[in-house]
Amino acid sequence: MRYLYLLLFLLASASAQAITIDFEEFPLTPGSLGTIFSDGFTSQEYRFSGDYSAPSPPAIITTHGFIGTAGPAALGNVALSIAAPDSSISMESLLPLTPLFSLESIWVKDPAQITVTGYGLDGGDFIELDSVLVSDLTTASIDGVTAYLFDSSWQNLARVDFAATVGTMGQPGIDNIVVTAVPIPAAVWLFGSGLGLLGWFRRRQAD
Repeated sequence: MRYLYLLLFLLASASAQAITIDFEEFPLTPGSLGTIFSDGFTSQEYRFSGDYSAPSPPAIITTHGFIGTAGPAALGNVALSIAAPDSSISMESLLPLTPLFSLESIWVKDPAQITVTGYGLDGGDFIELDSVLVSDLTTASIDGVTAYLFDSSWQNLARVDFAATVGTMGQPGIDNIVVTAVPIPAAVWLFGSGLGLLGWFRRRQAD
């Protein structure tokens, strides 16, 4: 019986590991930098799409300095910039068993220029759970880089929007978005499987 509990624990733990979305799959070449994603793109099973006012695109792949310079080594080289003003980028999970996620931390260039809004699901509708200006978040040094941390209210999210604040100048950037998938359907499946296996073991012991 204890092996069953151990197996269920390991499966649940493995499905809840944090990942860092760092956009490093985009090659750092002159042809890729400045690439405009007006129709959105996918990075590490998370979909990024934009809501913006023409002619500003929602997202641009660029370097951390946005003038051809790379950022700190812990951040890699590539970042995502929000084409301000009047632009926002939405992030949603494409993982079928883990459609919800928790937002843990993020690196932001010009944190006073980006507002983050988290949405949950109520039936099939998005409902706003929390919204914060990044510069108001608690910070921590991670690998020598300042990261902005999200508290427990940023859990069970179905979507997160990164928006340039009103009056923003330039192109504020985001990188190293740390998220943890929330495997609600998987947890239900595991629980049901566990109950089924418990019943099977009890029947074997009764025979």
